Amino acid sequence: MLKSAVNATGGIGTVAGLTKNQIESFTKIQTRFIGRLEHVLPKRFLVHEALVMKQYWNCYDLALKRAFEWSGHRKKSRFVREFITNPMGRAKGYTAVDAAINYLHQRRLFKSRSINLELGLKRNPGEGFLHRRRWNSEGLGLLLDLIDPFKFADREELLKAVLDYRLNWRDFYMAIDRRGVRFYYPKPEAINVLEAVGEEADRMQVSYGGATVTLIEAYRSVVNELIQSLQVDVSSFEPFIY
Repeated sequence: MLKSAVNATGGIGTVAGLTKNQIESFTKIQTRFIGRLEHVLPKRFLVHEALVMKQYWNCYDLALKRAFEWSGHRKKSRFVREFITNPMGRAKGYTAVDAAINYLHQRRLFKSRSINLELGLKRNPGEGFLHRRRWNSEGLGLLLDLIDPFKFADREELLKAVLDYRLNWRDFYMAIDRRGVRFYYPKPEAINVLEAVGEEADRMQVSYGGATVTLIEAYRSVVNELIQSLQVDVSSFEPFIY
């Protein structure tokens, strides 16, 4: 996951036209934290993951500013608890970008769960390493762990759409929560763009198992590999690195 974050940080920096020095200001810190993993206890791994992802989101925010957009604090923007009767209010965020990210993350979850069921992995496969019951993973921990590296592709394609002005805050409804804070959820035109963005991510060319495949094919291969390794030798499992 951390190696994926470093690659993704470089990717969004390149997409946004950031300078080499700007990109390296984030990736050097990330690489330093990855190097420390060999010298810390496993219970500290999640701390390092959070620090590496903080640099990724700092780079993402800098890239968004090229289109005069921004995102909020991901922990706070991930869940907007307000109930919306409009079915398009399924994905909400305290910024328009966060609402878009949440929509794409939900899409990735639904699509991946469908593939899991097709290949014989349970609907709720159990606890993961990054996502556990103590953080309300609701039995989806393993699935959330599996899709985390793939969500980098969704966010990169979203960044391209924002920078190309295919999507902006005007494409989202605004509402006020019970604390008087403004939040956003997508209009029909935004959903059309977001579905196209998700499909572009699905078709992205990535590397897995020594072959170049589409992102969606890579996920299918990862799940197949996981199922086979659990039956034979778990050490043979090859994780996906974005």
